[in-house]
Amino acid sequence: MPVAYAKPEWLNGLLFLAVVFFLGGTFCLLNLPTQDPGIRRGLLRLAACLAFAAALVSLFTENWYIIEHAPRVTVTGSLTTLSEDRGGRSGPYGDFRVDMPAWQYYTFHITMSHREYKSGVLQIGDRVTMLVRLWDIKVETLDEVSGSHPGWRYEQIDDPTLSLLGMAMALPFVGYGVVKLFEEKTERVRGDEDYDSPDDDDSGKLQEPSASEIQTLGLDKQEER
Repeated sequence: MPVAYAKPEWLNGLLFLAVVFFLGGTFCLLNLPTQDPGIRRGLLRLAACLAFAAALVSLFTENWYIIEHAPRVTVTGSLTTLSEDRGGRSGPYGDFRVDMPAWQYYTFHITMSHREYKSGVLQIGDRVTMLVRLWDIKVETLDEVSGSHPGWRYEQIDDPTLSLLGMAMALPFVGYGVVKLFEEKTERVRGDEDYDSPDDDDSGKLQEPSASEIQTLGLDKQEER
């Protein structure tokens, strides 16, 4: 694979930030049970939501930027190896290599069902032309020029709109965190008001003596004299 098309380092930094933000949000959530209702608990909720939102934005920004800005290259050659990989994240894969110079040692992957693989739509020796997205080396289109099934076409082009929707998912996290912050603050204010309010029976307060009590007290003192 040509090294001139390496992914920019700052894109790897976005993935690192996504992991850091996710761990930070998890840390805030784990510390919530130890906090009493109040502004501090609300700030922890808000911090967790902001961290998860930032993780989503970082992750989907990296994906969107690759889809929109990664250079593409056309690779043409004959298949030299072909195998089936059923452990792919998006389903079974067909793994193969082509004999084009600078690419002959790189294994390409395309999503391929077991039925397609067994039907022989691709076979060793077939000549194919591929559009490969660099930075993440993704086969977007593959056309079989000659071989077992001439004219067979594979296409899987990512839609950048999905990445933008993923970024938009961060907004509910932010809104939820702000709402919870105000709820915790309001609950704490109410708790302080209940604590400061006097009891109905006025217990604990000094009572002023009534006029009859003062008069009785004066008679008692005269009798003692």
